[in-house]
Amino acid sequence: MVREEISLAAYVRMADLAGERWADLRPKILDHVRRVQSYYPKGQVEIFLHEGLIDDAIGALQQNAPDALVEPVAEAAIEARSEWVIQTCRERAEVIMDAGKAQHYDTAVTRLRKVRAAFLASGRAAEWKSYQAELLDLHRKKYKLMPMIKALS
Repeated sequence: MVREEISLAAYVRMADLAGERWADLRPKILDHVRRVQSYYPKGQVEIFLHEGLIDDAIGALQQNAPDALVEPVAEAAIEARSEWVIQTCRERAEVIMDAGKAQHYDTAVTRLRKVRAAFLASGRAAEWKSYQAELLDLHRKKYKLMPMIKALS
């Protein structure tokens, strides 16, 4: 099933059908899922997150992976891979803020929340405060964005 269609539903169904044999099949299936190259690796990401395999989920993402795939991985990786979350979400938020895309500021702030959570999870609250202050200074003329960034305290 998973070999035909890489999806979490197929993976879970295969586990159910395998019963006692799942312990032997699971590593083989996961190896197959790791090897598959996909432009939109939704199934791989969902399977890896289901199994708690954060590094594999991160590895499945392409450089320009869509937000719909990056967001759940970032959420799951906040504590385990805080530096990856900080870098990835920060870059994606800054693209929006730097371009002045006011209609997308809420998306940028959602990403900044993850950045903040990752800084805090890694014991780097002072770095978050410094970064937040830098953002407030850099975007001081963006009146819609300013209160949103301030609210992240």
